[in-house]
Amino acid sequence: MININYLAGRRPHYGPITFKYIKMIREDLKDKIHMTIITPNIPYWSSHAEDLRSNGITCTLVDTGRGEDYQAKIHYAVACDFEYSVKLDEDAFINNYVWDYMIENISVLDDHHNLVLTPLISTGIPTNDRFVEYFFDDKYKEELFNVYKNFDLPDVWGYRYSELNPLLRNWDSKTFYDAVCNIGTHYKGIHPMRMSKEAQMVMMRFCVANVDKFKEQGDYSLITLDAPYLCNNLFAIKTSTWRTLILDRSLYVDSFDEVPLNKFRERHDLKFLYIDKSFGIHTAYNTVDNGHGDIEQGFTNYSLG
Repeated sequence: MININYLAGRRPHYGPITFKYIKMIREDLKDKIHMTIITPNIPYWSSHAEDLRSNGITCTLVDTGRGEDYQAKIHYAVACDFEYSVKLDEDAFINNYVWDYMIENISVLDDHHNLVLTPLISTGIPTNDRFVEYFFDDKYKEELFNVYKNFDLPDVWGYRYSELNPLLRNWDSKTFYDAVCNIGTHYKGIHPMRMSKEAQMVMMRFCVANVDKFKEQGDYSLITLDAPYLCNNLFAIKTSTWRTLILDRSLYVDSFDEVPLNKFRERHDLKFLYIDKSFGIHTAYNTVDNGHGDIEQGFTNYSLG
């Protein structure tokens, strides 16, 4: 069974969007999933849990006792006794067809060479490049790449990312990722999309203007991408593997789980698998918007319904 760990935070209005498409998962697949809502606000989410159950989806509500502590939520998730797990942040969205495909193909994770299975996420690293390549028309591509060309990566997280700025002037994602492979830091989740508010606003305007693409069923397939790092807040993984890497303190360079996932993949020469042509949406990174600014407002002013 697959345990979908919904990491609820300070944006409860996102929950009904996610749950709408969870409830639309094919009936014959619903007995293969379990929903765990991890939140310190049990009373608010109780009615949503009941609604999921009434739609054929088993659901558990959990308060870790540590408020909005993100790592506490992750540690609870990896302790659960399910064969597969999904990490699902509250600000990441996919439709029911992508859920169906992920559930139907979850067994690819039984191959120990495959670490995670994840959709294309609009702002994810490296998924946003494939997202742009497949979904954007020439007009939006030109606008986005002009943002990249005029942007300067800041020196953050203890590293001089500004040394990569010359590569932004004539944007080519492969050339950029080849250079990122060789930088001297564990924090390789760097990309103009992650650091530029203007780029994320272009992405959000595209998603709002193309909401029908989100709802459609795509011609999905599994691919790998030639990039050194994964920064997606929605992925499936074998629970036992996730538990192993989360509890391995030698993988940590800070208190977050992003670097451990990537160091584990590199250490064991594993693959990230991506669901090609899946239209996943992530609202904004807290590097520019903190989830409460005008990028999020642009999202909440329209409906995925």
